[in-house]
Amino acid sequence: MALGEEGAIAVFNDVRALNVALVNEANVAMFRQVRALLIGPETSGWARIELKARAHLLMSEVFWVVAWLHRRDTEDYDRIAVRMVGMICDGLVAPA
Repeated sequence: MALGEEGAIAVFNDVRALNVALVNEANVAMFRQVRALLIGPETSGWARIELKARAHLLMSEVFWVVAWLHRRDTEDYDRIAVRMVGMICDGLVAPA
């Protein structure tokens, strides 16, 4: 659990720890839908593993944003969004 201004909040990513078949199936289905959102002309050169890695990163960031975004000023949201999109599209390390 992450501690927010209002107290302890659950991070959605924790649902995997429940180990409930129906929840796991729904989580896998959601992952596949997120991965499908990344498929397009701009990503046609990406291997399946690259799509999977970026989908996982995107989901992790979205799930954890509730734990840290409230600590940022709202005027920084645009800059944060640009950096997050850069991580998803360009990866976390230099190409070489």
